[in-house]
Order: sequence, then structure tokens, then C-alpha cells
Amino acid sequence: MTTLIFISCVYIFAYNCVEIDKNFRGSSQGIKLWIGLTGQICHIASWVLFIWSFWHYDWWKPIVAFIASTIIGGILGVFFQRNLIGMFASPILAWLFVALSVIGLLN
Repeated sequence: MTTLIFISCVYIFAYNCVEIDKNFRGSSQGIKLWIGLTGQICHIASWVLFIWSFWHYDWWKPIVAFIASTIIGGILGVFFQRNLIGMFASPILAWLFVALSVIGLLN
């Protein structure tokens, strides 16, 4: 069950990265590119992981996790999208949760 929480966190932080990339007002194009690519790749990875989780859990658990992550992602977006800490933490946490999700699904 913790793997579904990790997959939900991938979705949440990938969403934050995509939104940070849209509203980026800094001068560093390298950081903007890093956040944007992380958001796009991890967003695709979250969908792959959600689909993969259907083979490991009952059919309704990934659906509930997806709905919960959509709601929670919208609420947490306020805290992660408008500050410098969220701008640096979101890509790192997205990749961390991708790795933890893949490890959890492989076990």
C-alpha cells in the first residue's frame, strides 16, 4: 500500500514541477529546463506507474489513490509552487518517489 502512496506523490510533485515551469520567472534557463523536463517525464512515469499498479493491487485501490492525489496535489500546490524551496524540492522529490515506486512495484 505504501507503493500507491509513493506513486501518488510522484503525481503530486510532477504536477508541481509542471506548474512551476509554466509560472517560472527566474533568469536561469537551465533550472527552468530541469524543472520542466522533470515535470513532463515524471508525469508520464506517474501514469505508467498507476497502470502498472493495477497488476499488484485490487482494481479500486489505484483509482482511489489517483483521485486522492489529484485532490491533495491541488491543495499542496499552494505551498510548493510559489516559493524557492518548493522549486528545488519538487523535482528532487519527484525523482525520489519514482525510484521508490519502481522498487516497491518490483518487489
